[in-house]
Amino acid sequence: MPLRGTCDLDQVLPGFADHVVEAEVQRWPTGAPYCFPGRGKLQQTLTRRTGRILLAGDHLGTLYTETAIQSGLSAAQEARSLLATHRQTPRAPFAPAA
Repeated sequence: MPLRGTCDLDQVLPGFADHVVEAEVQRWPTGAPYCFPGRGKLQQTLTRRTGRILLAGDHLGTLYTETAIQSGLSAAQEARSLLATHRQTPRAPFAPAA
């Protein structure tokens, strides 16, 4: 029997729900996004790629699900590109420490 909340996931990514080992769903009756004053000044820092750290989520843009989806897909594509580049980069032979 699929875990609670994974049926919708399985509609988008067939077969994926079979690999989920734990899931938690929270429904907040009055939840609302809030950005503190001055939050916009952090935007450039949050969206800048730093090495192999890739951020994703609704907090990177409009605070809506669409931003979370778009930033997640973008981060996944960037990670895939980084991994492909890493695999193609020639490595120096291992030299034991003297």
